[in-house]
Amino acid sequence: MIGNITFNNYKNIQNKQNPTFSGKSFVRVKLFDETFLVPKAVANVRRSVKYVFAEDNNNCYMSNAVNLRDKMFLGIAHFYDCLKKVSEITIGKIYKNKKETNCSVNIVKKNIKNKKLDLGIFNIEVPKKGQFAKSTPIKIAEAPPQKGETVYIVGYHSDFKEPKTIPATYKGLSKTSIANNEEYGASAEYLEITSDILKNRVNPTCLSGAAIVNKKGELIGIQGKGMLTYGKSDGTLFGISIDTVKKYFKEVNISI
Repeated sequence: MIGNITFNNYKNIQNKQNPTFSGKSFVRVKLFDETFLVPKAVANVRRSVKYVFAEDNNNCYMSNAVNLRDKMFLGIAHFYDCLKKVSEITIGKIYKNKKETNCSVNIVKKNIKNKKLDLGIFNIEVPKKGQFAKSTPIKIAEAPPQKGETVYIVGYHSDFKEPKTIPATYKGLSKTSIANNEEYGASAEYLEITSDILKNRVNPTCLSGAAIVNKKGELIGIQGKGMLTYGKSDGTLFGISIDTVKKYFKEVNISI
């Protein structure tokens, strides 16, 4: 579910704009032809999500990664499928000596991945006198949402000019999603969510790795798969649950 995008689209996603604040608790967000309010805590999650980008000859590949803490980002393992001839990837931007530049990581030596759970850890190194541009570690939810609860997907897509906040409805846990018949994600537990605003509008491809959060802006999952109808989203998406994320970190002996 990785996006194969053009260089022009990649340039567009760097043209970020801040949403308009509508009060202390809510932020007004526009997506496609709709404008709606989201909790401020959710809108702030955009600073915890970075685009992941790699080049291979004339191809560009994009995904998302979520800032867990300091120099550690959580992404999806199937991004690596596109990178057999790529030695470095870029995760967001850093400021070095007051100038903005890409932050690259070696994909062989500094990352961990688990195909069966479709999760990967990106350990990055920030140069001296450098820091991430507006990057805030995300909060981890202690419990899953209730069925029918509104949740949000926060991330980049090649069709967007900036990170977007996308409302959705939580349908419940699923272990029999489309991903279970594939090499990646066969052992993951999934959050099944539906988003009317995405239906028939975009290919959910580049949303892989985006954060799925509750109304408090707490991470409840990572976007993994989406259902397609004629190349567009049918509104149904499957996110890797926070319990799967916690299982993964226990396996690699890292506390979150």
